[in-house]
Amino acid sequence: MGHGLGAIDAARGGTLLLDEIGYLPLSLQAELMAALRAPSGHERAAPRVDARLISTTSRDLKELMHGRGFRQDLYYHINILPIEIPPLGRRREDIPLLISHFLEQATEPGGNQKIYTREAIELLATTDWPGNVRQLFDLVKQNVALSHNKIMSKEFVQRSLGGTAKKMPTYEEARDAFAHNYLTSNLQATSGNITQAARLAKRNRTDFYKLLARYRVEPNDFKNERIGITSKNFGSKD
Repeated sequence: MGHGLGAIDAARGGTLLLDEIGYLPLSLQAELMAALRAPSGHERAAPRVDARLISTTSRDLKELMHGRGFRQDLYYHINILPIEIPPLGRRREDIPLLISHFLEQATEPGGNQKIYTREAIELLATTDWPGNVRQLFDLVKQNVALSHNKIMSKEFVQRSLGGTAKKMPTYEEARDAFAHNYLTSNLQATSGNITQAARLAKRNRTDFYKLLARYRVEPNDFKNERIGITSKNFGSKD
């Protein structure tokens, strides 16, 4: 395991952090297991590691183990006290605190501290982060390195996010989108009949018309047939 065994020796009496252990090749998994296994009987083995072991992974180790991509003995050796950390999208209230911490880490010793505007932090807090904390940290480091100003604006952050970032809608935006879609589906089901649509929505006609006006939905767009007035020639005496 080379450099890895050196890291294990250096961690004696302390803590050894193995980041993203799910990507460790099988050959190195075998060497790690040998280093972690306590000697038994007269079997020659590596000395036991006197260190606290912490492993992180973004991959499903149990699934890897069943697919023979992760050693079973190593899995059960390290899976003593598993702690699942929810993805960043499920704990958005932590994002401002993480940003503050990352800004300190990204600033060179003796360098000028840079900060985000409130609007920029709100943008970061409502952006999807499929790469979780690591992706957020990388973006903060990039922003600090590329910004020529002490204060980093929302527009600056938006440019750094590019066109791939997906913004989480606000409560009002999500509510309005739901209402518009509901009214549209309602009128499609009733072919634009206001009386029937209002009855389905359990609203009187006046309130229903107000909803249609508020969310800019035109009932005539959903009528399958337009009723016209036709004249019939009953004939004439020629």
